[in-house]
Amino acid sequence: MRLHSTKLILLIITLLNTAGISQPYNVTIENKPYASLENAQEIDAYNVDYEWPVFQIPIGFEFPFFDITSNMIYSNARSFGGYTSLNQNEDDLYMLVHFFANFIERGDSQGTTLSPIRYKTEGTSPNRIFTLEYNDMGFFFGLQDVNGTYLDYINIQIRLYEGSGNIVFHIGPYVMNEDPDEVFDALSGPFIGILSNVQNTVGGDIGEVISISGDINDPVISDDPFAFMDWPIPENTVFKFQNLSTAVSKNERINNLRIFPNPVTDNITIQSEYQIDQIKIMNVIGQQVYSTNNSQFNINHLRNGLYYLKISIDDKEVIHKIIKL
Repeated sequence: MRLHSTKLILLIITLLNTAGISQPYNVTIENKPYASLENAQEIDAYNVDYEWPVFQIPIGFEFPFFDITSNMIYSNARSFGGYTSLNQNEDDLYMLVHFFANFIERGDSQGTTLSPIRYKTEGTSPNRIFTLEYNDMGFFFGLQDVNGTYLDYINIQIRLYEGSGNIVFHIGPYVMNEDPDEVFDALSGPFIGILSNVQNTVGGDIGEVISISGDINDPVISDDPFAFMDWPIPENTVFKFQNLSTAVSKNERINNLRIFPNPVTDNITIQSEYQIDQIKIMNVIGQQVYSTNNSQFNINHLRNGLYYLKISIDDKEVIHKIIKL
């Protein structure tokens, strides 16, 4: 059975050839109460061939993710329950890696369902929210009782927001009595992140990675496919991936700003009929690389590439793209 672990590790850490990040997501981490879904649809996610969930379910709306949109979410036979995807092309996979570890139905040995999976789409267009919920999902390398029931488990929700394109992974209550070194198969903890254009084979290429790693109190946001979180992660932790491209399309209408020149090599000017409180420059993975409250400033020190200006005016924030040459 440990063969599962070998496949699990290879699936992530052999994806070494990255093409860089072109779609921006700003990553934030906070702690919020976890509430289980009510009146949700339970799915038949387990079958005789696999001990981990395999399914395809409707999102209920078209959801933007990197350079695709999808109205379906999938958990395929290679996922081991640790990720979902928004398409089924194993040569070009778009992945939501909510908590990459070996999972299993807790009641698999008895043929009973102790780890139900539910989903629900709430709200009205264009602001609907899709939630996928893993309930008491067993850790494959966790402790078992004398009957083979898995005693170590975790609750996780994945939420997709129609209006904003934002993605949320919410860690709920869990039990882990087994040594984490065993549960995570000698890794420091789970892989958490989002990926695009993945060739889901050993040694395959990967287009884009935004991963969260290290200590939860001092996390590292990067494009490193080797990046793993340190365990433990507190219950109720929320990992939010804010889609800045969607934010741009909405916020550009708030104020009529002039930003020039763009593309820019050194000095840049921002003109607004209102007082600008602060300007932050973010790279494509949401990291702040510069800030100022001056409407004219120099960015010659920044590397060439795509950046986002987050401009604060009164209680509003607008986002504009710039290209540094």
